[in-house]
Amino acid sequence: MVDYETVFNGFAAALTPQQRERVRRDPGVRRIWKNERRTVETISTPAFLGLDGPAGVWAREFGDPEHAGEGMIIADIDTGFWPENPSLAALPEPRPDQAVVGGKWKGACVAGTGTTQQQVTCNNKVIGARYYDNSGFGDWTGEFRSPRDYDGHGTHTATTAAGDHGVPATINGKPVGNVSGTAPAARVAVYKALWRQADGEGAGGTVDLLAAIDDAVADGADVINYSASPRPGSTSPR
Repeated sequence: MVDYETVFNGFAAALTPQQRERVRRDPGVRRIWKNERRTVETISTPAFLGLDGPAGVWAREFGDPEHAGEGMIIADIDTGFWPENPSLAALPEPRPDQAVVGGKWKGACVAGTGTTQQQVTCNNKVIGARYYDNSGFGDWTGEFRSPRDYDGHGTHTATTAAGDHGVPATINGKPVGNVSGTAPAARVAVYKALWRQADGEGAGGTVDLLAAIDDAVADGADVINYSASPRPGSTSPR
């Protein structure tokens, strides 16, 4: 038996059918739920947020999820991006929002250094990419000296915000369904200011993070995704 006291007023117990019926008739019992097997979810975010479906936000506000986010530029300040990720593939042309995006976008796509495989290219989905390595913070040996994502966190946050709609996804080679970003038609601008550290964490310095925010605003981004914070009790180098 398990008692719940903090976020739920109730208990869990194995009951016979007769016991269950007695509990159900108790005036102090609001409802009984059967214990069910539940599995991990990867593709349920649009449904959870009420985005998809005939009555969802995508249909009500945009008519079609393929138009959700049109005209918007999302700056992702993180560990970079993986250009070959199918959720960041080029959007169909011609783009109905091209004049809007072109009128405000002033950024650049910086390929980076190293081999061609270590560098990045942009398209009409990821329209800009920059990287920052001026804070002298941490050991970045082995990292890509480019906006390419060595850690994986930046690709995750960018595709969560604006990944293409209905992209088949796999985990360990097994299909898990189709995934979509929250604003599938939005454009992405990548600002790599966090790097894989020797201890396995993705981290960077305030100097670079501030420079990325500064550039994102100057480049014309409408929204900034910033998923970084100091570790409790930590101090930055001076």
